[in-house]
Amino acid sequence: MKATYFISFLLLIANFGASAQVNKGDNIKNASLGRFEGTYVWSKGSDTVMIHLKKENVELMKDIRSDVLIGFHKYVRNGQVVESSYDFVRTGYADKRSKQ
Repeated sequence: MKATYFISFLLLIANFGASAQVNKGDNIKNASLGRFEGTYVWSKGSDTVMIHLKKENVELMKDIRSDVLIGFHKYVRNGQVVESSYDFVRTGYADKRSKQ
């Protein structure tokens, strides 16, 4: 989960760096994020890492929204899941924030 927020934070910084000024009520769209959406898989021997990225438009601060990439991961070793956030793939960013 921390990795998800870290990736979102990095993309947020890149997104704000590209814009001149952000005002209340702005909705910052980033069409280029769509090309990164999807599932990425890496395998070597008995280890497999899967990363699923999806684009969402989320509220960053009060009255400011932006497109961000949300990431989920799954690590499998010897056929057993070691760590996974894939249970949340079908949820929205707002769903996860409300549970904190």
